[in-house]
Amino acid sequence: MKILYLANPLMSGTGGDRRSFEVLNRVEQHGVIPVIAVDDFVLQKMKIEGNPLSRRHKIYSVKRPNVIYDRYFRSASRAALDYLSIFETANIIASIAQTERVELIVSHHEKADFMLEAYFAAKKLHVPWTCVFQLPLFPPYVSSQWRPVGSARKLYMYALYAQLYALVVQALKSTIPLAVSPSIELETESYLGQTIKMHVLLPGVGVDFEKIQEVAAARERVDVFFFSRLAPEKGIYDLPPMATEMVRAKPDLKFLVGGRFGSNSFQKNFDGLAATKQLGEHLVYKGFLGQKELYGLVKAAKVLVYPSRHDAFPLVVLETLACGTPVVAYGIPAVKSNFPADVVKPVPVGNLKQMAAEALKIINNEELRKELSRKASAFTSQFSWENVASAEVEAYGQVFDHFKNPAKAA
Repeated sequence: MKILYLANPLMSGTGGDRRSFEVLNRVEQHGVIPVIAVDDFVLQKMKIEGNPLSRRHKIYSVKRPNVIYDRYFRSASRAALDYLSIFETANIIASIAQTERVELIVSHHEKADFMLEAYFAAKKLHVPWTCVFQLPLFPPYVSSQWRPVGSARKLYMYALYAQLYALVVQALKSTIPLAVSPSIELETESYLGQTIKMHVLLPGVGVDFEKIQEVAAARERVDVFFFSRLAPEKGIYDLPPMATEMVRAKPDLKFLVGGRFGSNSFQKNFDGLAATKQLGEHLVYKGFLGQKELYGLVKAAKVLVYPSRHDAFPLVVLETLACGTPVVAYGIPAVKSNFPADVVKPVPVGNLKQMAAEALKIINNEELRKELSRKASAFTSQFSWENVASAEVEAYGQVFDHFKNPAKAA
């Protein structure tokens, strides 16, 4: 079975990029011949990181504008041109699919432009298509508390999104979308005000147990650890006041932070908060960490705190649990729907004092840490990337059934 994937399959990108890489690196074992369409800049990143997919599979480079994100909306006319480019790129995707004689087109990310390009290309060629949702469907950052949009542009952007998402709903109702988490269907329905039936992949994400087992715990003392893509929606501005709460109870606290800041302003704001709280060596930014160093610090940590407000199935949490390290997280739908409360301790969103208190309980109780570590290892045992790839390929069968008989599949 030959499948065309619209993807960003990077080994060192976001969690969604990483999932795409891990799955595409394994689908051959399940009878799939992948053909991959990527943006120009993604192909360059793949070459730089030594990505094996660029050597093993047919890769098409597509010059696609970065659309649908407010930071690229230089003007109303530019936004409209980017919007219209979706249809132009869909024709390019259709040409690739026709040349390769693919049987299915898959958008490996929930980005609106990827979805619509896959949909319109499939519609033109009369082949099935689907999308793998790794986050809920919503207008990215239009009115969020962490990336506010000026009122002068907001009305125009909402109008553009209204048109865009009308097409997205139309597209999604023509197939069976796949989701990595049950929370995605619920949150998407809440935003759209209507049900979009999705097939939840089990498991939706995974970890590389072999690589984790190869790494020993770092010798560095780590009481608390946090790592992620460093952006406000991941809760980075909650970390300094949380550390302050913990230092009051534990004056020798060592709190480490790892990852790459999404922008210079994010780092400047974070550093400013840490300086204001006078945390000094209590809160240490370790920078972007390679996989071995990262796993070593995770294994050395007594607890990981995860104050993210925006996720679907956080790979950060799953990898931490696979390392045997306890986790305290904000009780967002992505956490509550995927992790039992006795495996990941949920606390109310925004209640950083309670998160600090729960983390301190774990730090100060070795027997509790051992018990949580045992439960974490048992919970994660089935979350291998091999099982993730198998579940996704198996789900394609539902997409084909829907294409052949949409009334019966519905």
